[in-house]
Amino acid sequence: MRSRFILPGIPLGRWSGRPRARHRGLIIGMTVAALWLAGAPNAHATPTWCGPDTVQAAELPQTISPEQCDLQGVVVMDGLAGAVVPAPGTGVQVFALKVIGPEDSFAMETAPDGTVTLLGVGDNPIVAPDSGATGAPTSGPASPAEPVTTAVDPTLDPDVLDPGSGPIQGDECTDEGYRWINGGEHDNHKWYMHASSIPGYFGVSNDTVIARIREGGAHITHGTTDCNNISLQPNLEISYQGTTSKSLQINNDGTCFAFSDRDQQNTVGFGSLPATKVAIACVWTILNEVTESDIRFNEDQNEAKFFATDSKPSTCSELFDLEGIATHERGHTFGLGDLKTANHPNLTMRDTGVKCSLEQRSLGKGDIKGLNYRYGF
Repeated sequence: MRSRFILPGIPLGRWSGRPRARHRGLIIGMTVAALWLAGAPNAHATPTWCGPDTVQAAELPQTISPEQCDLQGVVVMDGLAGAVVPAPGTGVQVFALKVIGPEDSFAMETAPDGTVTLLGVGDNPIVAPDSGATGAPTSGPASPAEPVTTAVDPTLDPDVLDPGSGPIQGDECTDEGYRWINGGEHDNHKWYMHASSIPGYFGVSNDTVIARIREGGAHITHGTTDCNNISLQPNLEISYQGTTSKSLQINNDGTCFAFSDRDQQNTVGFGSLPATKVAIACVWTILNEVTESDIRFNEDQNEAKFFATDSKPSTCSELFDLEGIATHERGHTFGLGDLKTANHPNLTMRDTGVKCSLEQRSLGKGDIKGLNYRYGF
């Protein structure tokens, strides 16, 4: 008598005797499916970029929730710009001015729930809401922008659509281009100089070097310009508080400190930076307001050498104007972003430094217009 192959719930008559071919196929299919499910990757598996202490911004999605990955304490790099992921409810923006090529910059904001948003990764500039290279706000004079939590609309700025190319927008007094970043300084920006970090190659006193940096900030807050068709409207303030022994909150690799590790003092100084970097500016924010801004200039004269005189040295060769670079970096402190040099070569906020020139000391129409709109005028 033949043995019977019986499955629970299946009528005996249908499975009596040797299983038919279709039954064998069914069993095989069920077995294969079970094996596939057992070996299938977990839908909630940890992303490959989650785990390392340092990650590249280009590998990350623009928005990362804590459920996807806890990025607290992680260093994110974008080109030569890098920073520790900010604490919930805070933000950080980093600007790395290079000897050759456009400034690397990007920003990170962490929402109160821990969701991290990246802006300005790669060739995309940091663009705050209502910011446009044409200079015109999208709807009337601007009020302080809300923290960005969504992707930037590239139609707000033609440079995003056409990076590094396109027509020159005009000379210093006709180019109305500007960009905003997420941050503004509505209080008196009080800062200190780490004087012991000043290198000895300048050939002038430390007081003279500090004076050049002080003038850079004053050009922003006073709206220094050669243009007679625009003037600065908001009452911006910056004041030098003296020297300090405190170091800057910028690491030797050029990355910005974690928000929780800041000393809550605005400091400027010189120090080690990776090759090809002229200066690094780090701006930390809470709800779109600057809480600290540090600037480090490269101390290595073999990488980036500055002059600190009122006029351009007669024998100038490959030297950056310390005052002009300070003016540009202070533009970031007060909420201005970078513009593509190819389109806006005559503005202070162009994304490259200018060697053997004083032109970045004087703001253009777009630089001033950006500040006016940024602070509600």
